Amino acid sequence: MPRIRQPVVRGDAGLAFRCRAFTLIEALVVVFIVSLLLAMLLAAVMSAREAARRNQCLGNLRQIGMAVQNYISTHSVLPLGYESGRGASFLVAVLPYLDQQRLFNVFQGGGGATVSGVSLSVFICPSDGAAARPDLGSTNYAGNEGSGALRYGYNGAFALNRAIGPRDFRDGLSNTALASEWLVGPANMLARDPLRSVFHTPTTWEKPGQLDAFALECRDLDPATASVAPPTIGAPWTHGDLGHSLYNHVLPPNQNTCLDGSLYQFGAWTSKSRHSGGAQSVFADGHARFIASGIEISVWRALGSRNGREMIGSEY
Repeated sequence: MPRIRQPVVRGDAGLAFRCRAFTLIEALVVVFIVSLLLAMLLAAVMSAREAARRNQCLGNLRQIGMAVQNYISTHSVLPLGYESGRGASFLVAVLPYLDQQRLFNVFQGGGGATVSGVSLSVFICPSDGAAARPDLGSTNYAGNEGSGALRYGYNGAFALNRAIGPRDFRDGLSNTALASEWLVGPANMLARDPLRSVFHTPTTWEKPGQLDAFALECRDLDPATASVAPPTIGAPWTHGDLGHSLYNHVLPPNQNTCLDGSLYQFGAWTSKSRHSGGAQSVFADGHARFIASGIEISVWRALGSRNGREMIGSEY
């Protein structure tokens, strides 16, 4: 059988060389390298986008903090966390300081139902893809109600039916959280979502000394099997109460949110975010920073208290 000879190609210099195609292994190596470079590029782009969203989210918190500072300059106290009768949130009170005077006037004129359906970009963290709900105006930012009403009462920056003044911050404005992020609850209140749903603890804890027992039971609930409670989170932002526009420091960021059995005010309304490793907070003096999910619970509760006289270091 005659041998098939490979064609010989001569270059400009008259030198002969043989044409050879890529082998399968060489082609696979090239495909792998190109895929790896594309994956690295995509990861870099996604990381840059999340960094931009995170910065915008922090900027929103700073705006809210500045609006509260301007409110204090005008009224000498912080807005109410909840106002009997109207039930208005502190976010409603600071609307004029967020360039939303017209919306504030509508609310004051009896248009609360209309305003409650309005979504404002300053209240939405772009990292939370589910934050914009068509049925209710939502907020990713909630005011600090305290370390846990079961034991401490309303010892945060915002209280119910009582305006807190700067002199009430005995721990210092820089050591007390003003507001933090959370994730808006699902449109279907009975949907099961580990980061967005509200759960019931099997036990109802009603004594002040039982706060830690409740917190542990809430923390250890399995979201796949725990009983889901009907309240939603973060909507409407006009309503001043826990779960709507107020959170607390019963549990550190990104842990479960629970009712205490069926008790609403004694529940754990937890700060949460889509940012890796924690959530962002703005403090009563106006500075804002990222708080790691692994923060010690004692430190987190101390940051939730305006008058606990706790000693807090700068590293947390």
